[in-house]
Amino acid sequence: MSRRSAGRASLLAVTLLSSLSLAASAAPEAAAPGTKAVLEIEYVIEGRYASKGEYDSINWQVSRWFKASYEITAQELAKFGSLDMSHTEETQPQADALGQQAQQMAVDNADMMARAQAIMEACGDDEACIEQQVMALGQSAEAQGSIAQLSSDGQAMSQSAQAFDANSPPRFQLWNAPKGRAEASVKESLVYETQDPGCVDTGICTTTRDRDGKADYKSAEDAASALVMVEVDTAKNSISVGLPWPMVPVPVRETTQDGASSQTVILVNGQQWDFVSKEMRIVGRPIEGSYKDQSGELSFKLPDLDDYAAPVDVRVRWRFKVL
Repeated sequence: MSRRSAGRASLLAVTLLSSLSLAASAAPEAAAPGTKAVLEIEYVIEGRYASKGEYDSINWQVSRWFKASYEITAQELAKFGSLDMSHTEETQPQADALGQQAQQMAVDNADMMARAQAIMEACGDDEACIEQQVMALGQSAEAQGSIAQLSSDGQAMSQSAQAFDANSPPRFQLWNAPKGRAEASVKESLVYETQDPGCVDTGICTTTRDRDGKADYKSAEDAASALVMVEVDTAKNSISVGLPWPMVPVPVRETTQDGASSQTVILVNGQQWDFVSKEMRIVGRPIEGSYKDQSGELSFKLPDLDDYAAPVDVRVRWRFKVL
């Protein structure tokens, strides 16, 4: 029997048992689902570099900026976190044990599972047929021993499930579904000089490049919002924040030694995400005061940025406020 069929057969066989209601855990205090909050995020990316060699020199400075304001919405409390996986990791041994118990229950009740599978195959999606066959099976004297075994194992499984459930009351509140707007700017310059006898007059060739531009993103979809979310652990009183990496296009006026033109600069390098995501990890940060108004900042260095082959500084500021 396939794993999927065994699972469906198990569910059908369990309908022979009495329904057991799970004890509901009182949910910790949290915002009502649908409550709105604002997450403000600002990135400042800056760097400068100068080097002079025997035959050439380079001098550049970069200033890029991104600021966004997202409205996000509170969701229902969940037993496990989407950003903070600590509780999932803590309860993994119990979850594994529960899965093993369920597999053993299927093995010990293989006869009843086979009967249930036969009913499913005979009735297909005909609910009335399934109900009739299940009732007939439950009244069969020949099946009473198997039913008793299933009942005993089912009660033990239910008790284990309730114990597992009691250890994981709903506690994580996710705020997501961002709506908002953002803006970005680029201002940078580069001067590169190299000695070359072919260069007119001085024997030094000079390359210059200046860029200046701004962009306004009127919707969250245009403003790198996919990872924007906040999660509050109402049991541990901690907060986790999902920050985007603003890979947004910025139109710029680019002026070189050869003249001016319109270009587009991608604000940050998407290929650096693996590195950046570790630097911007905000998970399980203890809350001081009320979770309804939290803020923070962090900083790190990028090893390079586009063709600027030297480290640049990144500063990130954020604020979460429930409306």
